[in-house]
Amino acid sequence: STNSPSYRLVTDSDVRALTVTIDQDGLTSSALSEIRAMTSTDVSQTWRDMAQSGQRIVAVSGAEGSTVGVYLSNDAGQSWLAAKLPAGVGYDMASISPDGQALLAMSSNGSYALSRDGGSTWTTGKAPSDNYADVVMLADGRVLAVDKTDSEKNFYFNNVFDWGWRTTNKPGLARVLGLDGQWTQLSSPNGNWNALTTAQTTQQSLVLAATGSKANNSVNGDLYMGTVAVSGAITWANVTRNAPANANWTSVDMSADGRYLVAAVRGGQ
Repeated sequence: STNSPSYRLVTDSDVRALTVTIDQDGLTSSALSEIRAMTSTDVSQTWRDMAQSGQRIVAVSGAEGSTVGVYLSNDAGQSWLAAKLPAGVGYDMASISPDGQALLAMSSNGSYALSRDGGSTWTTGKAPSDNYADVVMLADGRVLAVDKTDSEKNFYFNNVFDWGWRTTNKPGLARVLGLDGQWTQLSSPNGNWNALTTAQTTQQSLVLAATGSKANNSVNGDLYMGTVAVSGAITWANVTRNAPANANWTSVDMSADGRYLVAAVRGGQ
């Protein structure tokens, strides 16, 4: 048996191109590769979500102090690397594109970190303030985020005969982050949104969504399928069918080609 050779490369750069040439009896073969400087670490945090594409996984946690809230694995979870992001910032949701190049971490208050080069570099930003429930990377490179319904009570006083407390319902909304870095509100059902997942067929891009039980004047708790048009618009259709109506749907998933769907109600149904 033979042992694989190992080499130590000393460089000031985090990324370096490497050409490997094999010469055997006058016949040569070359391959161009790229080496990245990373530090592996033992990871023990309050994990909240993860997303996977191939061997690459992005996981998020409620980071505190000197810990980082986003970790990456390029070997299906065998080892983990902290993302190059500020420490002490936690996230609640994660998503990854099918090719593993676009990675997203987002918190329920709208703060997000986005990478479009497999985690080498990141940009951070803030979505419009809301109570976000889930987020996914769309096939066209945009980010889709949905939030839960809410309500607030406000005291009003018109005169001594007309005063009191008024409840204002806040709808559940769907928003997209475009390639231009701007957030846009979409036309969507007023759902108490809980979860999203995506699939790409040979003809179209799909989004399966779960909404929770009716609350704050929202629609019933149902399952919705969104079809993404070339223009970027998303058309939603109720696909609950013979599944429980007005249930507290909390999780969804579907096969990569969109043929098989699965959804779960809180409590295990």
